[in-house]
Amino acid sequence: MSIDRLIELDQWVLWKKMTHPESKSGETKVPVGANGRATSITNKKCFKSFERAYNSYINNQDLFDGIGFIFTEDDPFVGIDLDSCHRWNGWQEIVKKCASYAEISPSKTGIHIIMEGVTPGESHSFKIGSHANGGIEIYDANRYLTMSLDPLENFTEVIKNQDAIDWIVKTCNDHSVFARIAKTEYSKKVESLFTGNWSGLGYASQSEADLALCRILGNIGCPMHQIDRIFRQSKLMRPKWNERRGKSTYGK
Repeated sequence: MSIDRLIELDQWVLWKKMTHPESKSGETKVPVGANGRATSITNKKCFKSFERAYNSYINNQDLFDGIGFIFTEDDPFVGIDLDSCHRWNGWQEIVKKCASYAEISPSKTGIHIIMEGVTPGESHSFKIGSHANGGIEIYDANRYLTMSLDPLENFTEVIKNQDAIDWIVKTCNDHSVFARIAKTEYSKKVESLFTGNWSGLGYASQSEADLALCRILGNIGCPMHQIDRIFRQSKLMRPKWNERRGKSTYGK
């Protein structure tokens, strides 16, 4: 694991799980101070060296649930948070495209990627989709990323890869996909497929309708992970999509 450049920075924070009524799981990961009380990552007093944060966590696991890295405007790093990876197939494509440090999230349900680069626009963050269905969030300042220090094999080095960030923003923006479709001959067909009204389109089965929607999305340039995410939002989505087929799934 090589996150030495991050370890050199005093931008580490402790966190713990706390109840949160608006969270689907009922919990949220809150940055905390040495006393275990909630704090803000804008409060520089909560910034710690890696060694101090890690040792505090290891020696007080009844008080803390982990450590995290704080992104600021003064560092060159970007965090990418891939949520609920067990619900969608495309996260592997994003990890490979980024080719930078990637680890399993502390919750074991997501993937966190860190690389050098910047987010688009001036907000320092960019969000696509929802947490429950495999959302993607990118940020480079005023946020922190919980860290498990459990990297994926072959993705242990933090590299600079602005092209990958730009690719994610371009290919993962679902709104732009539907805007492109609206200008094509597929517009009405996609609307019918997306709303589950496939029986009047001449398909012999829903499986044929599934394939038709995926092909149209592929033809207009959607990568695999985006096809998967968009399909899951459609009325064609059913348990069969996740059924195992050998080493893959029906949807993949």
